[in-house]
Amino acid sequence: MFNVLITLWVVSLALGQFGIVLGSEFGGLYFSDIFAGLFVLYGFIYLAISPNRRIILPKVYIFFLLFFFWNVISLIFNSQFFSLEELVFSSFYFIRLCLYILAGILIFNGLREGVLNKNFIFLTIFYALALVFSGFTQLIFFPNFSLLDPSLGWDPHINRLLGTLFDPNFMGATLVFCFNIIFSWVPPKKYSIPFSLLLSLILLAILLTFSRSAWLMLAVSIFLWGVIKDPKLLLISLLIGFLAYFAVPRVQTRISSITDPADSAHFRFISWLNTLDIARNNFILGTGYNTFRFVQKDTGYFGLGWGGKSGGGSDSSLLLIMATTGIPGLFLFCLFLFYPLFSSFRVLSSRILGMSLPDGEEVFHNHVSYAQVMLVSFPALVVNSFFINSFFYPQIMFLWNLVLGGFIFSCNEP
Repeated sequence: MFNVLITLWVVSLALGQFGIVLGSEFGGLYFSDIFAGLFVLYGFIYLAISPNRRIILPKVYIFFLLFFFWNVISLIFNSQFFSLEELVFSSFYFIRLCLYILAGILIFNGLREGVLNKNFIFLTIFYALALVFSGFTQLIFFPNFSLLDPSLGWDPHINRLLGTLFDPNFMGATLVFCFNIIFSWVPPKKYSIPFSLLLSLILLAILLTFSRSAWLMLAVSIFLWGVIKDPKLLLISLLIGFLAYFAVPRVQTRISSITDPADSAHFRFISWLNTLDIARNNFILGTGYNTFRFVQKDTGYFGLGWGGKSGGGSDSSLLLIMATTGIPGLFLFCLFLFYPLFSSFRVLSSRILGMSLPDGEEVFHNHVSYAQVMLVSFPALVVNSFFINSFFYPQIMFLWNLVLGGFIFSCNEP
């Protein structure tokens, strides 16, 4: 049942915006939320009532537990500034975050107790292919999102790969994370050609998002893979990058337009300044988790309306955390994020750094592979999170909790 629920969860995540159950201008409830809840509920009940099984809290999650309590204090302190409806709305997104973190804890315990399939590679391949297929389908049959009713709140992207996520930046970041997980796998020789085609397909999809933040995340990832696995990857990636730049005119346009005041990069800069301004006025307790939309409205940053679908966040996950939970909240969240990186570096440096993995062996679930994905994907995601609110996007939250839970299990470091 564990494996069935996590598979259904992945399917619902791949549905993206088509998986919405209840929606509003501010957000909504998705099938992915429901299956995440079912996975966590069933998992903890099963482990709690099963004889000779127990639930262990890995020590890295103690940092999140402290972050959780700090959020509660922040919301209680700031409750006087918001209506009951606004507080209830804010709490829903905090519940979603906690749900995904609990899923990471459950993944660790499910692997430890042997009730969850240790090999997530095929689940990740399915996830990536579903997103890539949806992206190419959308690009062929509905390339112009400016035809949508503006009241729906979606940006008018044209000829960009969006897929079911309806956003090229989040689509690109999710695919880069999937690429890193799949790239860490050493397939049997008979799968080498399909494996190469799969990676090429994902890279093509990332290119066609024309998302500079996704390209930067991919560049950081490939650089780190070159350091960890093979320096030749750096030369190959540079060659591919130059070919893409000179062969695809739109790539040149996207890169050269960064300094254009009408470009989205300019509006990201404004978003950073607004977030820093709010953080400066609330640097101890913050404004309360997910109250950012209402604070921006009261501050006058929206003008008319409530800021659309993106108005609840900032174009930087870490700046958003600082603004909503203060400097102590940012510190605790960073401890939760970066502590596993030190562990993964220790694994690679002290055990088998520089050793090639056996060809044909199912090695994805061992400590080396998880440590590699951790050491590559998390820094790349941190860089990406300075341009979009990627740390709190469900399709990405699933992946980093999947990797985190698997890494803790594989290293046997609860």
